[in-house]
Amino acid sequence: FGVCSEKSVIENVNILAATIQTKGIGVGSIVGKSTGLINKCNVNSVFITGGGYVGGIAGIAHEIVNTYAQAWIMGTDEFKLSDNGGKCYGGVAGYCNYIINSMASVFMEGTDKVNGGLVGELSSDAYNCLALGVYISDSGYIDENDDAWLSGDVIGQYDGNAEKQISDKRLYYIS
Repeated sequence: FGVCSEKSVIENVNILAATIQTKGIGVGSIVGKSTGLINKCNVNSVFITGGGYVGGIAGIAHEIVNTYAQAWIMGTDEFKLSDNGGKCYGGVAGYCNYIINSMASVFMEGTDKVNGGLVGELSSDAYNCLALGVYISDSGYIDENDDAWLSGDVIGQYDGNAEKQISDKRLYYIS
């Protein structure tokens, strides 16, 4: 799917061995951008290259529940975005509002700015998730403008409510 609306439900989609290569943004093996629900979807052995907002299941997502992604994700510098805008990469999603009961195993290479084994940038909340066997190359890099690249084994950047401590939400990382 390219774009799915807020009333959409993507459910029980399973992908085995897919390759997606693009210079664009909003790239995922199941959906590029979804403002609805993604539930019970799994991807295995997917190779994805994109310019930004790249994830194993979704590039940009509102809510992801009960999913698994095993992916190899690569970034491309051919598509330039301003500052941090869009340079988010994650095992399940590049950018996501909510993620629940989900797991990722991911190898990331050539990605930049915001990288997470599960989600690149999380805006609201996560619960009961697992990042398993995560490898992110170039983590901790400082670019020519002295901007640090943010990398986390589970979440690259968390923008949620500071009163809700994400560490209390049963998020796990196993190397």
